[in-house]
Amino acid sequence: MKYLLYSLAGIAIIFITAALAFYFWPTTNKQLQNSTPATNTYQQSVKQIESLVATQKAAAVTDDCTSQLMTHNEKTAKTVILFHGITACSAQFKAFGQQLFDAGYNVYIPLAPYHGTNDSQGHKDVRSLDLVNYANQSVTIATGLGNEVGVIGLSGGAVVATWAAEYRPEVTRLLALSPFYEPAASQAPKWQLPILKKLYGSHILANSSTEPDGKGFSLWALANYLVLVDNFKKDPADLNLKSIAVVESASDDVIDLDKAVQVPQEIADSNGLPLYSKTIPAEWNVGHAIVSPDEKGVAKHQQQLFDLYQAYYEGRQYNL
Repeated sequence: MKYLLYSLAGIAIIFITAALAFYFWPTTNKQLQNSTPATNTYQQSVKQIESLVATQKAAAVTDDCTSQLMTHNEKTAKTVILFHGITACSAQFKAFGQQLFDAGYNVYIPLAPYHGTNDSQGHKDVRSLDLVNYANQSVTIATGLGNEVGVIGLSGGAVVATWAAEYRPEVTRLLALSPFYEPAASQAPKWQLPILKKLYGSHILANSSTEPDGKGFSLWALANYLVLVDNFKKDPADLNLKSIAVVESASDDVIDLDKAVQVPQEIADSNGLPLYSKTIPAEWNVGHAIVSPDEKGVAKHQQQLFDLYQAYYEGRQYNL
């Protein structure tokens, strides 16, 4: 009996050790920390976008969700990439993109992989490497559209934008809107995040939606966006940024509001830049998707919010 107990204890120790190793094993990956700097001509970029749109339509992407280009029909001094949020599509940035276009920018709103169809869980198949390729492709396209390239992202799109700002030297401006660097503790306690990223990010567990009707966020997808966050630079110094900014809403119950500011603050400090940071007041009752006119509270304050976003992106102060 004594030997049996020793054997069972040994098995338990092995199991616990393996579980702890799995829990604490890093989710960093060299493939997710490599960029592919390249430049396009204006004509190359336009043709590439046309090809992407054709491919998206063939994959049942709806017409209002294909990648969008707002162009002045030539390469301009400034171009901006707008990365939409998880489950959304390029239509999310159409209104704000129009304001930037009217201000002289060429505006590119690329559709994220596995997004934009009528399948509410179609985005479940996006992997972290897909997001890296998406960021790289988008920045390369943007080099042909404007001399100065900047990125703006909402939610998961802010994760992609931040990665691009860190790894692509062509990017000189970053604005993160409601950045999904980490979910709010009410959505997922911190101790659960390693499990989420490993078991759902690797598709070990079956996909699940954050909403019972299946119209919420895919846990597979959320995990892969969070894995990309783990692959941000540990020392984000020596970037080519001219400005960096973040805007969040006090009424946002989706993201960790402290982490939303902490990440861009570290980038700003590492590069000797001021961080333009604003929290939309709770009394405005603006939710998570702070750039979407159909988000609660946005329509009522749309012009003020859009002017704030543009000013912060351009490195200018703005008071709500």
